[in-house]
Amino acid sequence: MNRDNHSQIIIGIILISIGVLFLLNTFSIIPVIDWSIFLKYWPLILIFLGLNIILRRTWLWWLVPLLLIITILIFFFFQPGIGQIDYYKYNRGLFDFYSPKDRSGVYNYSVDYDRPVDIFDIKLSFPSGELTVSSGSENDLFSAELEYFSRKPIIKYNLNDNNKQASLNISQPGKSNPFNYSRLANKWSLLFNDDMPIKLLINSGAGEFKLRLLDLMVQEVVLNLGAGDLEVELGSKTRYLELNSGAADVDLSLPEGIGVRIKTTGIVNNNNFIEKGLQKEAGFYLTKNYDTTVHKLDIKITSPASDIKLDFY
Repeated sequence: MNRDNHSQIIIGIILISIGVLFLLNTFSIIPVIDWSIFLKYWPLILIFLGLNIILRRTWLWWLVPLLLIITILIFFFFQPGIGQIDYYKYNRGLFDFYSPKDRSGVYNYSVDYDRPVDIFDIKLSFPSGELTVSSGSENDLFSAELEYFSRKPIIKYNLNDNNKQASLNISQPGKSNPFNYSRLANKWSLLFNDDMPIKLLINSGAGEFKLRLLDLMVQEVVLNLGAGDLEVELGSKTRYLELNSGAADVDLSLPEGIGVRIKTTGIVNNNNFIEKGLQKEAGFYLTKNYDTTVHKLDIKITSPASDIKLDFY
């Protein structure tokens, strides 16, 4: 048997093994797959490649596929830590996913609205996943339900009684992925009181973002995001929106009658601004009443590739 046939056999074994193991997981025969172990033991790939180079021209070539099969079985049936670590289960589609509970969970946090606030500065550093921001209870300054994967978020809140300025900083340790995200990664939901002016800054990797801000007194919004889907609903109090993102699908919902000026920058940019009655002047898209109305909104969008849909309500 020549070495090309040997390589085909090895590749075939890998594909068949992976397919069978996915089926076993689907039918709950294999209850837990901790995908993080592949990142931990990736040097084994180099070892198998080296063994294949050494043995593929000898009569011992069959040792490589045999060792590969044994290794795969060990990973899936005798994973390190199974039985000693409690696991947190995610069911988000075709498969059940698991992560050690000491690295996963739901963090609930809230602050009562018992003192006046003149301005609320909010900064969210969100790795990746699903993020929702909207209005909440009149009794809470804000409330947060943070479903996290990997590491528990850090919440820093401060209120200065002298100038009645509040600040909120929520972050999560670890690196963000600007290009892709897993739905099981993180899912944050934040609710804010609608009785105070807000400045909102969000730094995030890839994800799905739903910012339902029409009932909030949001003065300005700055979004630095990876690739993903973005839905933004703004009220008449918002004066500035800035979006810096990777490839993005953007849905903008704005109040009827306000003056809007939009500046877009990118290689590929699709939008419906002209269809919605905006006119283009000196690189800006403007509503006809922008220069005459009191309520103005400036929007700046920077994205290499974006599909922007504008609606008025």
